[in-house]
Amino acid sequence: YICVYKSTCCCILQIEDFKELDKVSRNVKSIAIIGGGFLGSELACALGRRSSEFDLEVIQMYPEKGNMGKVLPEYLSNWTTEKVKSEGVKIISEALVKSVVSKDDKLEIQLKDGRLVKTDHIVAAVGLEPNVDLAKSAGLEVDSDFGGFRVNAELQARSNIWVAGDAACFYDIRLGRRRVEHHDHAVVSGRLAGENMTGANKPYWHQSMFW
Repeated sequence: YICVYKSTCCCILQIEDFKELDKVSRNVKSIAIIGGGFLGSELACALGRRSSEFDLEVIQMYPEKGNMGKVLPEYLSNWTTEKVKSEGVKIISEALVKSVVSKDDKLEIQLKDGRLVKTDHIVAAVGLEPNVDLAKSAGLEVDSDFGGFRVNAELQARSNIWVAGDAACFYDIRLGRRRVEHHDHAVVSGRLAGENMTGANKPYWHQSMFW
């Protein structure tokens, strides 16, 4: 279970959440980010860069072996992990959260393997599950590994049906099958899906960047 304390734990969903986190980061000694995807990694790097200025400990934890482990091959995940570390972030990999409790003005994150992490504030950046209810009635395939609608390199799910954005589990011609949750990906894949609807037949090759 996870006990969430509103004043010390937040989810990043809209611009107001970022503004609030900016204020929090100036008034606490430690922030733990749960999640190793694009959002969690971008937040970790941004907070890590200000860690020395505000005497702030920044922790990023995730269940994968390396940073961005769900969307990058191992060699790139290893490189990204070192990049995040170089920004002053403490990495805790293969971390599955069992519980969170408040004790002595700290949040104690108990991991399933017995490790205990203490912090002042938690940011949950664990991603979202795409709504694939349409799949059953429309006869579309859902990817069992990454979630989302399974599409080809042209973002086509079946004849005359294309899927873009977070809901698309696409075949990357460079990195294999993957699903990406990122604003940049949503914009570019949406544009490409529209072009392919008109007969462009272009494969999706874009690689989303860190902000």
